[in-house]
Amino acid sequence: MIRVVIIDDEESAINNVRQILNLSQITVEIVGTAGSVEAGQKVVQETKPDLLLLDIELEDGTGFDLLDKLSYINFKLIFITASEEHALKAFRYSALDYIVKPINPEDLINTINKVFYSTRIENLELQVGVLMENLKELQKEPQTLVLKTSETVHLIQINEIIRCEAERNYTTFYLTNGDKILVSTTLKEYEKLLPVNNFVRVHNSHLVNISKIRKYEKHISGCLIMTDNSSVPVSARKKESLMHFLNKL
Repeated sequence: MIRVVIIDDEESAINNVRQILNLSQITVEIVGTAGSVEAGQKVVQETKPDLLLLDIELEDGTGFDLLDKLSYINFKLIFITASEEHALKAFRYSALDYIVKPINPEDLINTINKVFYSTRIENLELQVGVLMENLKELQKEPQTLVLKTSETVHLIQINEIIRCEAERNYTTFYLTNGDKILVSTTLKEYEKLLPVNNFVRVHNSHLVNISKIRKYEKHISGCLIMTDNSSVPVSARKKESLMHFLNKL
């Protein structure tokens, strides 16, 4: 049984979530609801839920204000947001889970299943901190990316990434300090997420940071030599887009 608290300043939104959960096959118990920071703090501390569905905009503040006030943060968290696409990018960089209003029932159920049954270690304070910093820089590219493995939450500066390499549904990040981080997310997702002016897909399995290229060897099966001396193959169909990037440098 998943014990859920819903905090949203729209009663209709709370009722909508309640109805979706009641009709779903997930075994849940809604142990409390609230519409404000003050009331939300009280209900979370009293009920100690397994899962918190938290709206960003509340009657007397924000969901972030509520998290700051809590002494008990031992629950799974899903944000509810009406944010526009550019703000949602900050959530993805922070590896935090969210659903967008108006709430789609399938999205809600899928997100709950992913979050609650994940075996990954969570560190909400670190992730929310990254989110807040990136939200402050909405007109710029986010500077910090959260990578979650089964054991650790890594906070990575974007300029520390040399390259990313795909292996089926996993991606390995190679960093300037020599570290390698393997995460269970596809390279395609990071290609969409990382800044398009800095990262280019040069092969089906490789995404590179343009600023970390040392040289491009233009033989028949061309390859890049990166600043860590690693060699990255360039596929024939990616050569043109690579040259476009390099010519802009």
